[in-house]
Amino acid sequence: MQIQNLNKHSDLRLVKVEKIKEKRKWLDRFIASYSGGVTVPSIEIFKDQICEFYVATESGKDCAYLRILNRNISNLSIERTPFRTVLEAYVKPPYRKRGILRFMLEEGVRRLQVQAIRIDADRYEKNYRYYQSLGFTFGYRDPDGYPSTVFHESARTLLNKSAFAEEASNETDFQKVA
Repeated sequence: MQIQNLNKHSDLRLVKVEKIKEKRKWLDRFIASYSGGVTVPSIEIFKDQICEFYVATESGKDCAYLRILNRNISNLSIERTPFRTVLEAYVKPPYRKRGILRFMLEEGVRRLQVQAIRIDADRYEKNYRYYQSLGFTFGYRDPDGYPSTVFHESARTLLNKSAFAEEASNETDFQKVA
């Protein structure tokens, strides 16, 4: 699967990673570069039904990566609804500050059913306006207060009908994160 950047008329593309070896390479690169705590996940995450991996390419060169958790919200009041969460994003240093992360998140929401981002509270706080501009406007802290889940505005109605409603709609607590 390839997603082309049609808005900016550049040659940015988001390509689904199929091979486990390639998925592992990108995950290892993220873990090595990330300054926050990372739990090494089980081998199960390399199955597409659990997580999907995407690489952004520009001029045919790999420049960034995104891992998306696939999950469905199941509740008696709603049908099983696709609900996807960005777990990690990584942009290689030479490609940073060029809009590649924005492209990946916008396309994630637009075409890949991304509804949320897992992000450290301090990172969200530091970049609050950036994430707000992408539509990620509300969320909650984990019981330990760190990291947070930030939800896209399009998820508000769905979450209000789900088991997550109490956590996700508690904007007063979330504003403490932001």
